[in-house]
Amino acid sequence: MTTLKNKHLSFEDRCIIQEFLNYGYSFTRIVTRIHKDRTTVAKEVLHHRFMKGSFQTQCELTDRPPYVCNGCDRKTRCRKRQYLYEASIAHNEYTSATPGFVP
Repeated sequence: MTTLKNKHLSFEDRCIIQEFLNYGYSFTRIVTRIHKDRTTVAKEVLHHRFMKGSFQTQCELTDRPPYVCNGCDRKTRCRKRQYLYEASIAHNEYTSATPGFVP
């Protein structure tokens, strides 16, 4: 018996990812909520994060999971280049890059 793979992330999945990142949760905790593979979430965040600010110095925390500054408590006063994940931007990027995508 073959099972149908649910490969695509929905907008709701992306909203949950954003919310959990904002609270500082790990990828493992996120995937238990949306029932996707951990690498799927990691690739989603890496491919659809965006840079905020034009500072020269990059924060070393964005080189490892969760790759974004959403849940960082120093985000408002940090003077380093920040990467953020936002569900609406990620979903728009995905739908515009996927030919024939029907939501």
